[in-house]
Amino acid sequence: MSRQFKEFKEQIKHMTKEDLARQLYLANGIPSDGIPWRKYDPTDRSIPSHIPHLVYDKHRGVTIAEHAKRIIKGRHYEWSDSGGYLIKDVTQWAPINTPEQS
Repeated sequence: MSRQFKEFKEQIKHMTKEDLARQLYLANGIPSDGIPWRKYDPTDRSIPSHIPHLVYDKHRGVTIAEHAKRIIKGRHYEWSDSGGYLIKDVTQWAPINTPEQS
């Protein structure tokens, strides 16, 4: 078994069948083109901040945004585009891997 598969199994073993089915449905409903989409969890602090990522929301579709703490609003992190406008309904995100990072 590959390391990636083992990590995937660890990530999903706590999920109910309904949650897993929902995630598979969402994954099939969002075009991936080989992009390693990840479900966005607003409580996840492991997402690198202040660097561009691909994000998906139901209003804009796929766009580029940064994950950062909002000073005005307090202690939580949010997504914003290059103009500083908030992107509110992010459901999926993916790192952008440039050739230098690959």
